[in-house]
Amino acid sequence: MPASSSARERSSRRRSERRRSRREAEGRRRRRRPRRRAGAPLASHPRHARARVQGTAGRRVAHRVPGQARRPRRAGRGRIADGVPRHHSRARPRAGHACGHNVIATAGCGAGAALALALSTTLPFAGRVQVIGTPAEEGGAGKVKLMDAGVFADVDAAMMIHGRCGTQVWRPTLGIIKVKAEFFGQAAHASSWPWRGVNALNAVIGLFNALDAMRQQIRPDARMHGIITKGGEQANIIPEYTSAEFYLRAITVDYCWELLRRFTAAAEGAAAATGCRVTVTHDPTVHEPLKPNATMAGLFAKNLELIDFPEDPDDGQAGYGSTDCGNVSQRLPTIHPYIRISPDGVPGHSREFAEEMTLLRGILAERGRPPQSFPVGKRVYVALDRDRARAGKRLAEWFGAFYGKPELAEAVCVWGDAEACVEGLRAVIAAGAGFLMLNPVFDELEQLERLAADVVPRL
Repeated sequence: MPASSSARERSSRRRSERRRSRREAEGRRRRRRPRRRAGAPLASHPRHARARVQGTAGRRVAHRVPGQARRPRRAGRGRIADGVPRHHSRARPRAGHACGHNVIATAGCGAGAALALALSTTLPFAGRVQVIGTPAEEGGAGKVKLMDAGVFADVDAAMMIHGRCGTQVWRPTLGIIKVKAEFFGQAAHASSWPWRGVNALNAVIGLFNALDAMRQQIRPDARMHGIITKGGEQANIIPEYTSAEFYLRAITVDYCWELLRRFTAAAEGAAAATGCRVTVTHDPTVHEPLKPNATMAGLFAKNLELIDFPEDPDDGQAGYGSTDCGNVSQRLPTIHPYIRISPDGVPGHSREFAEEMTLLRGILAERGRPPQSFPVGKRVYVALDRDRARAGKRLAEWFGAFYGKPELAEAVCVWGDAEACVEGLRAVIAAGAGFLMLNPVFDELEQLERLAADVVPRL
């Protein structure tokens, strides 16, 4: 139902109190030690609404803010913010992880606090609100793991909001299966004895060619896209091992499995054609398509009208992505609307998307809210090491293993000795980050201790 004016007024008064308390908490945090992960600063925010914050599902980055009232229960999910890694001393030209997840986290915290206040003061029915911090939407299926651990077992409805280049209440997402193909051949000198080799690179190229030919015969809403994660060692050696990772997406889970069957056949065919051996493995966690709840979506649309935030028509020019929120929506009533934070045609995970985050502050200013009233959090991957080259190599290996993109380390990381890390983090703060979420990539406990002693006090 549309929020009453009195509830909005109470929420507005509480907003300034939350901002002041969060700044004070951030100051204490910097004086003590860095938080383990991105979730800690966000977890501290709902405490100002008299909520109790607790870890959940045995995961350091997940948190739950349980409410007090009786059923029904509604969960607001706050994605642990990746922020917008654009103002970075070593990564200004790149966008890194620019998909508006900082909006998800802060919106979840604010909405949870406002709804809890309304339940305790103005709404004529009982209920319980939980703000559930859900990390690793992309790549880690954090909501699925939390759901398997029973975190959503007592939840009757769930809400989440995502940034985009348009405001839309109802937008589908695709199911996704993540798959890896590895080809094994025989190394040989490419000039002296090429006939002794079995070329695994030819096999992985053959797989790409087979999939390109297959696309004509798959449904128009399906997607198969991937990258070569290992193509060989050097040009004068016949590659004996290659690998590629693919995302197979479709509007139904059943068709995702059909794509996997056809993908496996294509990989086996490429291996047979080149004399290689192939292994195809897939992530056991499947992201399911989103199933929005029509009633909840209608209420959200009415509230958008109430605050004069118009919904944008879907011009049909953009395809659909995937989210682990889809798995939740298949189990309980859920909505996953999108809110405009950039102009039309600006995709997520792009430099343009990161640059257009400033539009959000402009909208706030137009509505009479100073831009600084919407704090921005920034997660920064850090690696503290006197040997900068060694740290850079380890970061590239880590991002190559987990994301298939070693070059991503350049875009989203700060690394080197204490002086270099301080310089890089200060640049992020100067760019407008209200609070930092330091994320050591490896040697976590040791890194946290060193960051607390040598870096954080100097920020």
